[in-house]
Amino acid sequence: MTIKNLINEMHEIKRKRQQLLEQAEELKLRQDEMEANIKTMLDEINEEYEFLSEEEFQMLLSDMANNSMLNVEVVYALPGQQTIKEIQVPRGASIEDSIKLSGILNDYPEIDINRQKVGVYGTVKALADTVHAGDRVEIYRPVTKTG
Repeated sequence: MTIKNLINEMHEIKRKRQQLLEQAEELKLRQDEMEANIKTMLDEINEEYEFLSEEEFQMLLSDMANNSMLNVEVVYALPGQQTIKEIQVPRGASIEDSIKLSGILNDYPEIDINRQKVGVYGTVKALADTVHAGDRVEIYRPVTKTG
């Protein structure tokens, strides 16, 4: 191999090294961007589920990652107004968990799930009962006399 060939090969190696360094920098920027996006998403999840204990929150994240979530609806009706929250809950979640995760208690602070009856599809249930995929969790208003 001639000196000219060696010099050309050395320049080619330097060029490829520079390309690799640029690609590494681009990947680092993408990684930083993804990490920032993940942090933002976790912050949003944290705000949405701030009422959960750290253990409950970690269990929820684990269940989300394991794709063992169920779709359920949480419903509360007032005269002339019905609110339906479509949510995902971890497999094994209770009616109470579903109500709390839905955020409906924030929307209607007058709801007292410890006093009001709850149910699924018109059947009264206990707060501790487990929900199943597709359940419609209902929060019943107290019966009041009119007139």
